Amino acid sequence: MENSWLKLKIDSIKAYFLNKNNSPTLKYIDKSKKIDKSQHIHHGLSVCDAKEIVEMILDKKMIEFKIDAQTAVDERIKYFKERLFTDMNNLTEPELNRLKEPDAQYALREAAFISSKKTNKELINTLGKLVIGRIKNHQIETEDLKNIVFSEAIKTIDKLTPNELKIITLCYILSNTFRKGIKTIEQFNEYLNNSIKPFINFKNTDAEFKHIDYAGCGSISMGSWSITNSFRESYSLIFQKPFTEEEISKIILDQHLKTKIFVKKLETDGYIIPVTEKKVLKDFLEKEGLEEKKVTEVVNALDQHLMQETDIEKLLREKTEIGDELLKIINDTPINRLFLTSVGIAIAATYYENITGEKLNIDLWIN
Repeated sequence: MENSWLKLKIDSIKAYFLNKNNSPTLKYIDKSKKIDKSQHIHHGLSVCDAKEIVEMILDKKMIEFKIDAQTAVDERIKYFKERLFTDMNNLTEPELNRLKEPDAQYALREAAFISSKKTNKELINTLGKLVIGRIKNHQIETEDLKNIVFSEAIKTIDKLTPNELKIITLCYILSNTFRKGIKTIEQFNEYLNNSIKPFINFKNTDAEFKHIDYAGCGSISMGSWSITNSFRESYSLIFQKPFTEEEISKIILDQHLKTKIFVKKLETDGYIIPVTEKKVLKDFLEKEGLEEKKVTEVVNALDQHLMQETDIEKLLREKTEIGDELLKIINDTPINRLFLTSVGIAIAATYYENITGEKLNIDLWIN
């Protein structure tokens, strides 16, 4: 129908000019008669009429584009709603009631609009989980920090690429979290494969890191955080060199307490302090009623037996599947100079949950 209308319009413009006998610049030429070469003949359209044709053609194309675009938008919003409904099944009745609040509704509309523009399903899924986070943390009639952070996170994710989502998530996991209960290098290897590996394959360009800064998710600092220090502090049982009997004998403690602190390592003649982090040891010693000076002495002894950077890197390369690749990322990118904002942390934790299925508690960083 549109094609017929356009053809009729163009034909009418042609007829208008072909039959315009009173025009001083254009006359109808009967091909059966001899052409008078002295006559001035002009078959072109005026600028005004040409513009009209262009407008008609573009209007037709825009109609077709709008139909295609609307179809794509409908499909994306449908997918967004399906994922959102799934997550809403886990909300309590008071949390569901928060959807009555204008601020929560605005956040939902904002997320739906953003999802309509996106083709990346992981990003759309993350948007849905940010909305759930926004609903869970909604405080009526207060300007709670979490309210603001989750609302800003919903707006900000529109500015991020899939590569940047991986970067900020990897940064957050390595620099701000650790997994409790890991006691062996085999367990640590499994943790790296499940929780770190999904985020190490990203495009390493200065532009990506600068754009994270621009989006308000983090900043590149002159200082840096150390992955080896994080590992040695958080996974002391794995990155610990054995104590000898002579070393233990030099630590003045009651024998019954020594037997609790130092445990013989089966595969060697040495002993280890079976704690996953130094804080656990400190808390244990304080509960045992040990004076502060002795607590410091034992904690320092553990610290001196934790591996140094080169030994930790060697163990990572030899005993884990992605250790070598992970160290290369740390050394070849500015990720260890990236420090996340509260908005960056909210997005990273939500994206991590979306990819791994594991929920992280961000209350320590946003409260």
